[in-house]
Amino acid sequence: PHRNVTYAMNVHGRWLEAADDARCVGWAREFFAAVAPYAAGSVYINFLTQDEGARIHEAYGSNWDRLVQVKQRYDPDNLFRFNHNIAPAG
Repeated sequence: PHRNVTYAMNVHGRWLEAADDARCVGWAREFFAAVAPYAAGSVYINFLTQDEGARIHEAYGSNWDRLVQVKQRYDPDNLFRFNHNIAPAG
């Protein structure tokens, strides 16, 4: 679905002080909530953050079951897991 959209948007913020984490992450989440009504509703895997693991299935869509089978066959021990992982068991 993301290949057919007019725009793809990613918000990437950086800050120096850990004390600012809640404020800065909060700002980004508020921003995403504000633009959500205008979004296509699809998930682009490269834009997912570390705390959005539950959305990985959504990003792969109808390919999920096939990718789980590939993972089970070629990487049953989950060696390649330092990514937006598809676990061998699905």
